[in-house]
Amino acid sequence: MDMITGGPKGLGMPATATRYLHLIRHGEATPDESGLTENGRRQATLLGRRLRDIPFAAVHHGPLPRAEETARLIADELEDVPLHRSPLAGDYVPHLPRRDELPPDSANFFLRFLEGASDEEREHGPALARRALDRFTGPVDGEEDRHELVVTHNFLVAWLVRDAMYAPKWRWLGLNHANAALTVIRYAPTAPPPSSWPTTCATSPRTCAGPASRPNSTSDPAASPGPTSPERPHAAARDETVPREIRAWGRNTGGRHGSQGRQGGCGKRG
Repeated sequence: MDMITGGPKGLGMPATATRYLHLIRHGEATPDESGLTENGRRQATLLGRRLRDIPFAAVHHGPLPRAEETARLIADELEDVPLHRSPLAGDYVPHLPRRDELPPDSANFFLRFLEGASDEEREHGPALARRALDRFTGPVDGEEDRHELVVTHNFLVAWLVRDAMYAPKWRWLGLNHANAALTVIRYAPTAPPPSSWPTTCATSPRTCAGPASRPNSTSDPAASPGPTSPERPHAAARDETVPREIRAWGRNTGGRHGSQGRQGGCGKRG
């Protein structure tokens, strides 16, 4: 059994491997957001030391100074890992829900919070969020697992966690992460749909692929920085049978609680 493709070797199925996506919210920023405070720099350095044994292929970061400085300080503790500046890892509103998408008892609250979104965010934010899903999620082509680190902001971390949990699009609201918080998502490969299997597999799928595991999540700090295992197919449609696992350290359930950024009780900017 070829555990990378999910089917027997020699059937012409493209090999895929696991992606470990490490999501980090930037360190504590100065009041004018021009960079990090002394505490924020220490947060980034200590986090880099924690992650130094992970074989990262790349560190991606948003264009704002607080994310860029955090990424640089983390990368200083790693060995020869390239830094990539990307607007996809920036600070933007990923989805603007309609009233009928939201729970009736909290719709007014969420919509008031989103009134602060700029015209530019309303125009470009959702498109950036869709591109971020395409760029950063799902298993990877080839036979080698890949570890990637994205230094970003609260909204994008919440958006990617929401996607990994198969939650509704509006549910990025309310997921708050502390400064320098770490969330790891593992996207494991699964077998392709039976319609794409050779005849022998379609008629007897158990000979070609084992059952896919269901999504699960944990925030147990005692566990090793393990990931989430959502898998995103390469096609536009997302397959909810893909195994996903999420582990998070430093996630808040609401309010500031030592975390920093513009927020209205249902999510923080920053």
